Amino acid sequence: MSYLFQIKDFVQKLSIALANSLELQISILDENLIQVGGTGRYECCVGTEINKNGLMHKAMRTRKLYYVENPRENELCYGCTMRETTCHEKASVGYPIIMDNEVIGAIGINCFTDEERNNLIKKKSSLVTFLESMSELMSAKVRENLMLEEIKKQNDNMSEILDCITDGIIIINKDGTIKHVNKNAVKMLEIDNKKTNGKHFSTILKNVNIDGILLEKEDFIYAEYNINKDKRSYGLFINAIKKDDETAAVILIKNAKDLNKVVSMNYVEKEIEFDDVIGKSSSIKQVKEIGRQISGKNADVLI
Repeated sequence: MSYLFQIKDFVQKLSIALANSLELQISILDENLIQVGGTGRYECCVGTEINKNGLMHKAMRTRKLYYVENPRENELCYGCTMRETTCHEKASVGYPIIMDNEVIGAIGINCFTDEERNNLIKKKSSLVTFLESMSELMSAKVRENLMLEEIKKQNDNMSEILDCITDGIIIINKDGTIKHVNKNAVKMLEIDNKKTNGKHFSTILKNVNIDGILLEKEDFIYAEYNINKDKRSYGLFINAIKKDDETAAVILIKNAKDLNKVVSMNYVEKEIEFDDVIGKSSSIKQVKEIGRQISGKNADVLI
């Protein structure tokens, strides 16, 4: 899917706004010559492929603005297959959309009446600046969309890594809102993950006070949490995460039966640090970073 087609709703809204502003008909193509946005006669063509030898295709190939006041007679129109058949335009403009030196589409301004043609001629001097701004606007929107996709991908990768950790993990924001709960925490606390994200952590960990963390008075808290249903007991290792002068927290949930094993790890002959973990892949680096964040002063982490 092309860059512009990924933001097709935005492109169509922009097409309508441009048409209303210029009082002309607008056509926006992606680099595959697929109509992504359009108004007037072009609105019904959204999603279809447009003539490969047309003015907008030339604008993309040459990275230049093309302005034609006499369609069909202008030499720019000679190679167009629609010249002698379905072309009814009285004036046209084609302008490339360029992002980071890559052509990702083109904007077309088209006239089908003498009134529209005269309107276009009057605005000819200001068109270049206007079209440059519209091209930059769409490029900026594409960059924003790519950035959001990358963030989502990173979050999905982080979620997969957290779900591989055998202990429960809960990540909360500075105001105590739950940002992520891994699969083992869901299983341990018997909660519905779909109903927890965005809620305050106290909805799933009742009577657990971490104000010292969130108010930046403490870096680490240990608490015990019991599920009375079957008398299960868990140890909660709560660590502060400070980023951009804001404090959040990671809660490591460990079965109380396993705590003695964690303590015994303090007595190995050589203390193992994160740098001792073998591996340089992005996944290993992410696991190490998570480990550093939840290790704290009195908690060990098994990778």
